[in-house]
Amino acid sequence: MEQDVEVSIRRELHLLRIYAAVSIGIAALALMGAATAVRSASFDVLTVHRINVVDANGTLRLALFNKELQPDVVVGGKTLKGRKGGKRAGLLFYNDRGDEQGGIAYTGDLVNGHAVQGGLLSFDQFRQNDDLDLYFAQNGPDVETGLALSQNTLTPITAFIPAYEAMQKMPAGAARDRAMRKLRLAGLGPKTRLFAGLQNGNSRIALSDKLGRPRIVMEVAGDGSARLAFLDASGNVSATFPPPAK
Repeated sequence: MEQDVEVSIRRELHLLRIYAAVSIGIAALALMGAATAVRSASFDVLTVHRINVVDANGTLRLALFNKELQPDVVVGGKTLKGRKGGKRAGLLFYNDRGDEQGGIAYTGDLVNGHAVQGGLLSFDQFRQNDDLDLYFAQNGPDVETGLALSQNTLTPITAFIPAYEAMQKMPAGAARDRAMRKLRLAGLGPKTRLFAGLQNGNSRIALSDKLGRPRIVMEVAGDGSARLAFLDASGNVSATFPPPAK
């Protein structure tokens, strides 16, 4: 009898092993099928707060986000807290190293009863700031639409971070203003070399020097009058065409 019980137990254990093997196989096939389904899934509507697109090695290449989840600036492997202009919904592009290299941002609302709206498409220089901007900005009756081409130093923007953070801790006043001007002269921030667009009903093209100072301005006003002006480094008009009436 003991032998019969032992044989029965062995038979049940054998059946359990078979059942376990079959169950594991089915589960594995189901997981493989699920993975395949995810790779080829199709949705009519997908509602999310943010989407990250990454390379096979996990490097972030594109981020789609609402304004609450806009990523911080990432340059040279460093994360820079606080984004100029505040948080915006949009899309950011990243290069092969995971550094931000441009994007699309937009916003729009009524503020104190008047429209505040804008949109920007920009592309950045390697580990630097904007080189190309296509933008629209409205603040009540003031409306500007334009293309701006800018020049940046080849020094990575991360080299300016210590001095910039020290300047931000200074109290407002002449000393802080001087520190900011010094940083700007050293290469912090893009310098607009060409602007072409509309400013409050006037069409305008401005060519600037390497410090971003307009030197030649061609403009057609809303009333149809046209003017070509040459400016010195201080912004004073040195000559115009047609010349001013005497």
